[in-house]
Amino acid sequence: MSIRESIRFRLLFYTLLCSSLITLVITSLQLYLDYKNEVNFIEDRFALIENSYVVPLSHSVWNFDENAANVQLAGMLTLPDLVYAKVVQDDELLISQGREPENRQFLVTHDYALAYPIEGRAMALGTLTVVANLESIYVRLFDRMLVILGSQGVKTFLTSAFFLFIVQLLVTRHLTSIANYANSLMHTNMQSTLKLNRAVRHPEDELESLCNAINHMRVSALQDWQRQHCLVQLAQRLAAVNDPLSVMKCALSYLLDKLALTPQSRADVYFRGIHLSAKNVRTEAVYDQLVLQPIVDADSLSDCYVRSDVMLPPQLATTDGAQQTEIDIDRSEVRLICRDEGQLMFCIHLEDVDAELLCDSREQELFPTLMQYLLLKLRNVQATQFLESKVKEKANKLQAVIDALIEKNNDFQQAQKQLVHSEKMSSLGTLVAGAAHEIGNPNNFISVSASNLLNDLLNVQQFIYELAEGEAEVQAEFDLHFTKLYQHLALITEGTERISKLVNGLRNFSRFDKSEIAPTHLSGALESTLRLVKSAYSAIIEFRLDLQSDPEILANEDQMSQVFMNLLVNACQSIEEKRKGLQSVKAFNGLIQISSRTEGQNFVIEITDNGLGMTAKQQAKAFEPFFTTKPVGQGTGLGLSISYQIIQGHSGTLQCHSNPGEGVTFTLSLPISSL
Repeated sequence: MSIRESIRFRLLFYTLLCSSLITLVITSLQLYLDYKNEVNFIEDRFALIENSYVVPLSHSVWNFDENAANVQLAGMLTLPDLVYAKVVQDDELLISQGREPENRQFLVTHDYALAYPIEGRAMALGTLTVVANLESIYVRLFDRMLVILGSQGVKTFLTSAFFLFIVQLLVTRHLTSIANYANSLMHTNMQSTLKLNRAVRHPEDELESLCNAINHMRVSALQDWQRQHCLVQLAQRLAAVNDPLSVMKCALSYLLDKLALTPQSRADVYFRGIHLSAKNVRTEAVYDQLVLQPIVDADSLSDCYVRSDVMLPPQLATTDGAQQTEIDIDRSEVRLICRDEGQLMFCIHLEDVDAELLCDSREQELFPTLMQYLLLKLRNVQATQFLESKVKEKANKLQAVIDALIEKNNDFQQAQKQLVHSEKMSSLGTLVAGAAHEIGNPNNFISVSASNLLNDLLNVQQFIYELAEGEAEVQAEFDLHFTKLYQHLALITEGTERISKLVNGLRNFSRFDKSEIAPTHLSGALESTLRLVKSAYSAIIEFRLDLQSDPEILANEDQMSQVFMNLLVNACQSIEEKRKGLQSVKAFNGLIQISSRTEGQNFVIEITDNGLGMTAKQQAKAFEPFFTTKPVGQGTGLGLSISYQIIQGHSGTLQCHSNPGEGVTFTLSLPISSL
């Protein structure tokens, strides 16, 4: 502990602080009184001038006697602290004595009217101004303050030093000894007694009472620690045993450790039809000396140790519902009985022993807890033995159930694979047959016809130009009409090209090869899948594509197209369901945002919609097979499960985040190819 944290330092600090404050207050009061006296003296001098000098000076001025007037002004300046005097008439200086100070901060000025009596009236002659300087007063007060503060400071320091010495001698050094003793006190050295380095006081003072209280507390703590240590050892030994016989042997050993035994000492323990008996007992050999003896009549044996004519003291008997604990301890005999629901649980009987230690009240307070713990341990052991037999039986049945579940799970996985393959082939057949055939062939006819029409139109235009040769106005008029026709043909050509891209996307999506994993860029597959989805939902949903990154990854492009299709179709259907539940669909705009980025060594794609969203419970089951939020007959519940398995097969992750009514965000993360 540092000096600044000690009591001595704080006592000295507060003593000096208090003394200094008192000194400052008294000094300030004294200086204030002195200042008031000095100011009163100056006022008295101004009054003296008014009574003694004003009239003579007025006569001198009236008689134009300048010498007499100067003598009178000089006489005024002989008074202490007066430094300047002058006579002014009509703002004109007539005479003056002394030098007017430049610094007017500490000046006190007093004016006197000069008048001469003529025929009963006073003739004004001018004004006498006298200036007093307070600077010398402040200097005297400052010097006096230094003397007072210096003398008081020396007195305060000497008083505080002496007070600090007395406190150190009588208090703090003993408190330090007590603190060091307390810090060094451990259960291994609690036998040492605290003694102060001073003579014993009679009667005791405060420090002696504190020392005796600490020693008494040390003895009590040592005894409590020893009792707790014994209980901890008993608990450790009981925790290591799993049969009733060992439990009772541990309890008996705990009691014998606290008793003084004689050659005639005898120990008997009864519990649940078992009788443990030991003669000439010794603590270290109690386990070997206890022998089993069968009980013919447990109730009769227990009754012989419970005398109905003996009234147990209230502090030695407790009752808890159907449980009853009886404790009887005297100098040579100890009897502990515990019943549960009217039946004897155990009885410990010790004879011819010295039980003086157990008669202590703090020791007896532990016995109800000890017996309750023994009762709980016996119940626990019996319950454990019963449960072990049940557990073995249940384990055999459970193993049989597990084997059956494993077999069922294998069948389920096989059936799931078959369902996945069946749904995929069904979807692909519908898309390829319905889109590629039904759309592709008519689109080819339109494309070819548009091309032929363009050629014919060019020929017609050329023929008209030849007929209207030299007619510029006629040619210009036909140019306007041909320009509109060319624009219409351009729109037809653009539409056929978009249909061709859609058909190509269907064909690319239908080429599915489960074993083909190769370095690829997923932007093409994503855009192709998006075109397919937009063709069906572009009227009600806005699609925003923001591909900030498109690294090369190891993937099966066809499988990834299936994942994109599942996620996009689910998002579209969620938005469609939300529109159906709204009263006004004009205020709701469906939106699906697809973005990509690179995070470290992973390629991340996010697909976000503003549809119905999912609850936390639905999110937890989103990737489980056959789980769906759609009405019965409108979904198989395999789309997200298939997507999840495909992403796992690519060593990636697929996560879902949603708030009900705010839409869903699916985050797809795949490792970037290192090839």
